Amino acid sequence: MALGLSRLGVEATLLTHLAHDARGERIASELRAEGVSIGDETFSAERTATARALIAEDGAADYTFDISWDITEPDSVDAHLVHAGSLALFLEPGAQKVASLVETVGPGAVVSLDPNIRPRLLPEHEAAVELFERLARHANVVKLSDEDAAWLYPGVPTSDVAQHLRDLGATLVVITLGADGALAQVPGVGQVGPAVGHVADGDVQVSVPIRPGPLVDTISAGDSFMASILGSVLARGLDACVADVEGLLNRASCASAIAVSKAGANPPTLAALDALEAGDESVLR
Repeated sequence: MALGLSRLGVEATLLTHLAHDARGERIASELRAEGVSIGDETFSAERTATARALIAEDGAADYTFDISWDITEPDSVDAHLVHAGSLALFLEPGAQKVASLVETVGPGAVVSLDPNIRPRLLPEHEAAVELFERLARHANVVKLSDEDAAWLYPGVPTSDVAQHLRDLGATLVVITLGADGALAQVPGVGQVGPAVGHVADGDVQVSVPIRPGPLVDTISAGDSFMASILGSVLARGLDACVADVEGLLNRASCASAIAVSKAGANPPTLAALDALEAGDESVLR
């Protein structure tokens, strides 16, 4: 996520769990070359964890992990936005420290979450849902995939999951639907248009189709989508993004389209995203 945001022109700082070994130094070097700041607290591991991805013929990724997770909490957090996601929300002992950090973020900062569920590495279901909802109560923005939603809330329709997360307190809830695009649930003030469907308590759900384009590798599709959303929130403000949520989702879909047209974890630059949103499909080649 830090890399995706940095490529979109955002000053991003990463707090994670690396070691001063060959893998850790390479990760840090490549991220710094992309403009990402890495604090000294990040180098707290004895060895750097690994995640190996096997890419299928359809571009989907299957992962094998060798991971431990802990962090050294910074003395203070001075940020306009704090994002947490994936295994960081669930693996102990780091999960409790992430929760503590999120719960003490200053009132002026936006908090965003993306659970990015990896079932083989999570605690038992009830404990994982409890951890996720503890954090969701402090979040302004929550994004998850339909697969994440189905694992967290089995048998619950996607639209009802969005409503539940709104009820927990998130202003903007986004659920990606794979080939079917994405939907968002937000407060309904001022929302009009054919994509807008009104739901309970004055909310609306807005749906957009997937942005078509070549499919090479899906590995950074979700992160690129989320980075676009957060980049827009930082550039325009959360209220403005909620007021134009269809535009927000369409731009994020462009970000995913660029990402999946490239091999590897390769989120788009701001210039490429602006170009595709303006209709220049050459960035997909």
